[in-house]
Amino acid sequence: MANGEQPLFGRRFTIISAVIVVLGLIYLVLRSDPELRPRLYPPEPVAMGLTNPRALAIGADGLLYVAEAGDGGQTSGQVSRITAEGQPEVVATGLPSNPERGRLRPAGPSSLWPLDGALLVATGSADDALLRVRRQQPSVPATDLRAALATVGLTGTLAPLGLVGDGMQVVVLEAASGTLVRLDLREPGNPQPTVVGRLPAGVNALNLAPSADGGWLVVDFGPIPYEQGSGAVWHVNPAGQVERVVEGLTMPVDVTTGVAGELYVVELSAFYNRRTDRFTPGTGRVILARPGEGARPMLADLDFPTAIVRGADNNLYFTTHGAFGEPGSGGISRVPARTGFTTVTP
Repeated sequence: MANGEQPLFGRRFTIISAVIVVLGLIYLVLRSDPELRPRLYPPEPVAMGLTNPRALAIGADGLLYVAEAGDGGQTSGQVSRITAEGQPEVVATGLPSNPERGRLRPAGPSSLWPLDGALLVATGSADDALLRVRRQQPSVPATDLRAALATVGLTGTLAPLGLVGDGMQVVVLEAASGTLVRLDLREPGNPQPTVVGRLPAGVNALNLAPSADGGWLVVDFGPIPYEQGSGAVWHVNPAGQVERVVEGLTMPVDVTTGVAGELYVVELSAFYNRRTDRFTPGTGRVILARPGEGARPMLADLDFPTAIVRGADNNLYFTTHGAFGEPGSGGISRVPARTGFTTVTP
């Protein structure tokens, strides 16, 4: 060995020590910076025993309400309240359920929104009235949807699939035409319909949510055959101007907003077989997106999630087995909302 040359063992030890130091520094950075640290928050079950839970809302009492599309029996749809103990408590029964209609089957109560101490329910069909549901009281028609939509020129096969309320008014997404219509429900027989937004041709609108600026977010499921990355979220501002704010999604079905303007989206499935008309179970996701900055997954391998809402506790609540499910197979889970992008998914 030449004078001054370090033994082989010594050189290896020095290299290994340097690697350990570098890894330790990386760990400390990731630990101290929440924007860089991977997050692995496993979802926590909140409620079980639901039948095709299709929409979620936070009621005036602060509790979680869920619209269940039912099992396809004509009047098996219902609205349930989730108690503080996580038990579903039925609020309204006998709502329409149809095994043959709709992209997500069975069709039934598909939109839910608290308004004036009650809950509004739409089923995705203009032939069904917009319903007003109150606890321990029979459901009553809030207005005749087909007649109201005809007033602004919307006729034929219509699909009212989304609701967002404000005071005594509600904005309905008529998905077949991509039109947002405001209704005044103070007089059920005279809702004074007004068009507040129209989506571009080709948008496969599926759901509606409020945006932070007082406008609306529209979920675009994507065109058949629902190829990966063909879905999007559109923003309609209060003046009716429309822009696509998130793209590259796969079969998105619902969206909710975060405290810092971020969006949380649920994707139904990753694959669709056009020949069999079936979606692949166990491939749904929860996506975190920032308009203009892209989207990344928070949770994966979910079985047909169909709805998401952020609670006052800043937890995200989302459904599973929300479509194509057996009676009682549906549930609700939660995961903490956060504004940092996720780099690793469970």
